[in-house]
Amino acid sequence: MPVQQRKIELANPIPTAIPTPTPTIIFDTRPTSKPTVIQSEPLAVDNIEPANGAVGVVRDADIVVTFNHIYDYRDFILSFRPEAKYEPLYDRDNNKVYVQFTKPLEPNTQYTFKVNTFKTLPTTIMFTTGEATGAAKFKFER
Repeated sequence: MPVQQRKIELANPIPTAIPTPTPTIIFDTRPTSKPTVIQSEPLAVDNIEPANGAVGVVRDADIVVTFNHIYDYRDFILSFRPEAKYEPLYDRDNNKVYVQFTKPLEPNTQYTFKVNTFKTLPTTIMFTTGEATGAAKFKFER
């Protein structure tokens, strides 16, 4: 018999003045299975690489977003200003998303990257790309 997983959200049994997250329990249908709490806090960004304010970022380097716990790809939105073409690579085992650019970013340009998780404040970083690769610089001496 195939194993089926189920997800249920429990109501918060203790009313408080401060809203608390609703725990999520995932269990499967095997008779020996015990429910396991997999998240008890809202999804939030733990880290973004490159760091906020980074300068000289390689134009085709990945951006790495690390979350505080396992996520569903529908739990957040990624955005760039100015616009950038990218594909997200989801690494749920490590709570990460790798933003891989399908076209290199513009050289010497400041970008704003935002992650909105809907349940916490958006996390925003700004970084500036480096020069175009292959560009030659010459210095003439007299």
